[in-house]
Amino acid sequence: MRNSQVLKEMPLNLVDYARVLQAQGYRVLTARSAEVAGTGRYLPGNVRDNSFFMDGQPWYNIGLDGTKSNPKVFQNEWEVLKASGVLERRVLDEDKDAVYMAFMAAKDALDDARMKPEELKGVIVASISNPNRYPSMAAKITEMLGARNVNYAVDLAGACAGSCFAVGHAADRIMYNEQGPYLIVGLEHLTKQADYVERDINSNLFSDGAGAMILKPGSDLEKGVQGLATSADPHDNKLNYILHDGRNMCRMAFGKYVFIHASKTMADLAQKAADAAGWHLDDVIFDPHQANLWIIHKAGDVAGVPLEKTLINVHKYGNMSSATWLIALDEARKEGINTNQWAYLRHLNKLKNMNAIGIHPEYRERPPMTLEEMDLVLSGTALKNDQIALDYRDLLKVGTGQQPRLIKVKEGSKVLGDAFGSGLVAGAVPIQF
Repeated sequence: MRNSQVLKEMPLNLVDYARVLQAQGYRVLTARSAEVAGTGRYLPGNVRDNSFFMDGQPWYNIGLDGTKSNPKVFQNEWEVLKASGVLERRVLDEDKDAVYMAFMAAKDALDDARMKPEELKGVIVASISNPNRYPSMAAKITEMLGARNVNYAVDLAGACAGSCFAVGHAADRIMYNEQGPYLIVGLEHLTKQADYVERDINSNLFSDGAGAMILKPGSDLEKGVQGLATSADPHDNKLNYILHDGRNMCRMAFGKYVFIHASKTMADLAQKAADAAGWHLDDVIFDPHQANLWIIHKAGDVAGVPLEKTLINVHKYGNMSSATWLIALDEARKEGINTNQWAYLRHLNKLKNMNAIGIHPEYRERPPMTLEEMDLVLSGTALKNDQIALDYRDLLKVGTGQQPRLIKVKEGSKVLGDAFGSGLVAGAVPIQF
């Protein structure tokens, strides 16, 4: 009664009210946001293009028992591109490991945030690429950075979706435990888990890289992480869709089902995350996991997000699992991502099946097509230069002579990070800049 009487007699604002409660021994959780202070990335300098897979030998679908089927000999770069949408991948130097990539991305994010390592209170790493089972990669990075005030360092092994969970977890720690800033790193060394020896055809997807984000406490509840939508459906044999085999190689024996579930789940979570944030999908920049080009397109199509508002860089860097959407976000913040080159995706199904596209010995250099010309060609309305069959090199140059159409993440942008991974575990995180 005495406490209630004191409060009744005092004209309190919310801050004063909180102080009175704290003085009486109550723990008061103050409302705060988890805002993005900086982002960073690290991409190895070694580039592996599609010619690596054109060695005249077959590549196979490899089953869970190691059985090989459906041999495929890639005759040209276009055939590799059709399989995944990937032109180039990054490969880590043999004398470096995954922790090095995480460290470099972390340094880049700290520089972007203009922070010193000793300001950090927590480090969360999302990865399945720790060279050793322990110590954790978070502990290793904390030591390498000299971040002596970190009191929370943990790894999350969520595969492709891990970095979404890491961002959501860090945001919770900041908003409800009054800690921060937090460093989040998503990274993978997937070329070490791709089976080039047995010639798994899915190895043409995988790449190495690291993306990082720093979240800090803020006072504007409209900014920063606005929630986390999640799902998990490992039942009915779905654990076998994507897994590590006994040789620690990545296997994806059920690629067709991965495509179906990944695109649907990412679209569903995009809507749930937008709803949780009070957003309309028309207003967001869609930042999906760069699984492969076709999953990205299908997920955005089902969710109703246009390609012109979708971050795509899988063609340049390949699939880096938990690193992909963080790297795309950093690229979109600092340089912008050009959407010109992928304008032809509006005609995806026609493109994948057009016999007119291929490698032609008589190919001669032509000026880059405009986006409008490409639309006409792919819709079957016209062909460039007197009915000369379209060459895949024309596709890669489309729009390069035009002013770039950049997607840039800036103040006020609403970004929706969305990822789907092994075990059919997925997460989507809406972030207001």
